[in-house]
Amino acid sequence: MFFKPRLAENAVLLPFRVAHLTGMQLNEIQRKSMDAVQNSYDLIEAQAAHGPAHTFMIDGFPLAAFGAVEVFPGIAEAWLLLDNRAGAYAVTVGRNSRLFFDQLGPALKLRRCQLSVDVTFASAIRYAEWCRFEIEGVMKNYGMDGQDNLLMARIY
Repeated sequence: MFFKPRLAENAVLLPFRVAHLTGMQLNEIQRKSMDAVQNSYDLIEAQAAHGPAHTFMIDGFPLAAFGAVEVFPGIAEAWLLLDNRAGAYAVTVGRNSRLFFDQLGPALKLRRCQLSVDVTFASAIRYAEWCRFEIEGVMKNYGMDGQDNLLMARIY
């Protein structure tokens, strides 16, 4: 595993398992998106099988599940699901998420990592910007529920 997190005593980083999602209280926007597609959990599990994927467990709760899949040589697509309780651990989750993306590029020899964010999900947009992603444009009708999404990228 290339990712070396800096975790508090009450935190652990585990390899992602789709079962972790059942213990998460997703934000309404993420929950609506996941519910819009019948096999959304299967899709996330398939992505996790093809790239680095982790779950932050803090105080016994899965607060963040995230990973990345290399879609072309040097290009990765990232994904993230956050628990509503993650705000109480914003420093730990935020710092380690940014550290993950800092280490991801060199470890996978990436030129670019991209992700999509629902245009109405302001806190997720700020979070992606904190992880050094920049908005490149709007993808109309892109989300699982047909919502417009921002294409955000981090160039290494």
